[in-house]
Amino acid sequence: MESLQLHSDEAVRARPQREIRLPQHLDNFEVGYQPSVTTPSAVITLPASTTTADSGAAAIPKLVELSPRREKPHSRRSSVSSHHSRKSQSSFRSLSKGSAVDGLSELQSARLEERMKRMELAEAQRQVMEQTLVDEQCLLLDRKARDALNEQEMAHKAKEAISKQQILQRRLKEKEMEVEKAALIA
Repeated sequence: MESLQLHSDEAVRARPQREIRLPQHLDNFEVGYQPSVTTPSAVITLPASTTTADSGAAAIPKLVELSPRREKPHSRRSSVSSHHSRKSQSSFRSLSKGSAVDGLSELQSARLEERMKRMELAEAQRQVMEQTLVDEQCLLLDRKARDALNEQEMAHKAKEAISKQQILQRRLKEKEMEVEKAALIA
């Protein structure tokens, strides 16, 4: 466990300064802060705000990590939590996927993953519907093209039949003229 913790501490310290800077609304976070085992829970899950009508999806509760020296009184915590919750919704969209997911609990990560999968499913369903419409249009065009080819083939056959009939009529006239010539000679 200590080697894992030592390894994670090294990873935190090895990051460039620009990756360690947190957004302004997360000023009460301490990067690399490790709560002691005897300290009561240093992570508080704030309730999700219900003001997500514009996104149409469930809000994801926010985790706030407080160090013991910065912990606020309980009476102010509810107003602070609603403020953080509202602020986190607007800033959550601007954060990259990796940095936003790092601070979430398992339940929140699962909800986020479920939401993302639902969005992917909706996109896949939209693409399937779109592809189905395209396929139906292609089938309709294929059917029309087949019908046009059949008409063209029938017209070609009719033309050939007319040509053969004209040839036969010409031969018949030639034979009749030969018979008339033979009758005049005899």
